[in-house]
Amino acid sequence: MESILSAREIDQLVAWGGKTGPESLGSVQTFLDRYVALRDGTDPGRADQREADRAAASTLESRHIVTPAQPTPEPAPQPPAMHA
Repeated sequence: MESILSAREIDQLVAWGGKTGPESLGSVQTFLDRYVALRDGTDPGRADQREADRAAASTLESRHIVTPAQPTPEPAPQPPAMHA
């Protein structure tokens, strides 16, 4: 199976337009929104590409460009407060 995303395509995906710090947040959000659409198949205009889109999302994950969200663990129960 050939690579879904070439190194050049990945560079294009992660290029934030030379912005750094807070100025890059909009670009990062756009990238993450696009990743989620690839992963979840939520773009109706790409219905015929869902399998390839999921494979592309998996490629981003396997290359550690994104880390899929993990469920938030339940906080450990706190012992009851002792009253003196």
